[in-house]
Amino acid sequence: MNLVPIIADGLRFWIFDIAAIASGLVTLFFSVVIIPYLRRHSRMQHELHAMARRTLIENTSLVLFGLFDGQLQSEFLGKTLTNFFGTVLSDLITEWDSHHTTAIVTPPDEDQASQMRYLAAAEASCFILQSHGLGCYFRNMEVLGTAAYPYSRIVVAVACPKADRLKTHRHPRIIAIGESDLLLIAADKDTNLIRPQWDTQDGWTWLAVLREFADTYVNGGQNGIEVLEMPNVHKPMNTEART
Repeated sequence: MNLVPIIADGLRFWIFDIAAIASGLVTLFFSVVIIPYLRRHSRMQHELHAMARRTLIENTSLVLFGLFDGQLQSEFLGKTLTNFFGTVLSDLITEWDSHHTTAIVTPPDEDQASQMRYLAAAEASCFILQSHGLGCYFRNMEVLGTAAYPYSRIVVAVACPKADRLKTHRHPRIIAIGESDLLLIAADKDTNLIRPQWDTQDGWTWLAVLREFADTYVNGGQNGIEVLEMPNVHKPMNTEART
């Protein structure tokens, strides 16, 4: 009797059994070890990313802008917690650049817009009134009111440009600028003579944000914009206080 075919068939079935068992063990290993590990790793990475994002955007800084000799300048006056705006608005602000191409934050309804305008204006007013050394900014502003109470208009909004437009860490800003300077930026739309504070990607980005701010303000898109009338005790330049 020729035993070779029998032995060959036996080995073939034995190899198939071994392969099936090995395949099952590999599948079990992936199901029990690899897939849960990848899920935990992915969840951990997501949580770390979310934590880093919250860390970067948990603070909203306040920046005062002004024009000097055709160049945009700015001063950081302080910062506040973004959740100062409340849960709904803070979520809107922190996620703004993920869902919108514009940098100026515009709430979807008037109630939210009114709340954001009020809170942003309150923070801006507080920081500006407490800050020293801003005389040059106020001297550039148009003076209104009377001799007894001269004041200037300062326009305030919340801005959050897209992260890929910035080299530094992205975080929301309450931006404030004298109305007269903002109108000069709007008038410079076609000539583009105004230069950024720094000749860097961030400098040009914030100039673009101010141009968007000016265009929005001039064209009446003031849903998220507030105008402060703040006392101006500095000597006005080439003008007199008027009503």
